[in-house]
Amino acid sequence: MLGLVTMLIGLGCAPHHRPAETVEVERFDIHIEAHFGALVDTESHRSVQAATDADLKLQVVLTPVRLFRDGSLGSIVSIESASLRVSEGGAERSMPLTLVGRTAELRTFPNGEILDIAWGDRLAGLGRYLDVFEVVFPAISPSPPTVEDGEEARRRIIWPFRGAAGLRWDNAVEAIWTNQGVRKAGEEEAWQIHYEGPWTLRGPARTNRSVTSYRAEGQGSGTVGLERTSGLLVSHDFEWQRTAVVSRKRSLQQTQTFVGHVERIR
Repeated sequence: MLGLVTMLIGLGCAPHHRPAETVEVERFDIHIEAHFGALVDTESHRSVQAATDADLKLQVVLTPVRLFRDGSLGSIVSIESASLRVSEGGAERSMPLTLVGRTAELRTFPNGEILDIAWGDRLAGLGRYLDVFEVVFPAISPSPPTVEDGEEARRRIIWPFRGAAGLRWDNAVEAIWTNQGVRKAGEEEAWQIHYEGPWTLRGPARTNRSVTSYRAEGQGSGTVGLERTSGLLVSHDFEWQRTAVVSRKRSLQQTQTFVGHVERIR
């Protein structure tokens, strides 16, 4: 988490999910604007870092590579382009990301539910910030349920993300999904599935639980566009916010807001 990680350790008429036999290489443009509030010591209530705004742009390719025995699919997420601009106290600067060419493996069920993000440590780390923007992964694989036009259903959005030193962040949004019908998405017709619900994060250190722990609570909402004929993700607009606390020898707290747009590239 920008600031937190830097200080402490250096996302009848029902849409159909894509069936496993029709998976294909997909490319996405991702744009996320984030606001990170002041970093505050929870004991002294003193601000130790000013509020920061960040603007992240990524282009990623999702390539299916293997099928597991349980029917889940392993897909390589490759980062083709990446840029990050950070604004603090009125001063704006570009940040080096060293993300281009890096990969992770996203393991999902055919409905998009994320089971694991392997090799996440290739992306996370000081100067790269994918541990801040782990919402990228549910943004490209949000896993909406099959729900009839005008109806609603409940399904959790879940994703784990592994960090350095044995850390693993377990995220969950207890989402209620509503099918808002078919609308135009560019030149395509797409089912519009809206969701919202509380977002929680838990992140104990696996190797030494007394060293560092993460927790957060907030709210997630968004609208997913699924291609009417194939069920493939066409777009995803979202706004997610949380209050995060990182505890080591002391505890630091920060409010974080992510507003994003994902669009499939033909």
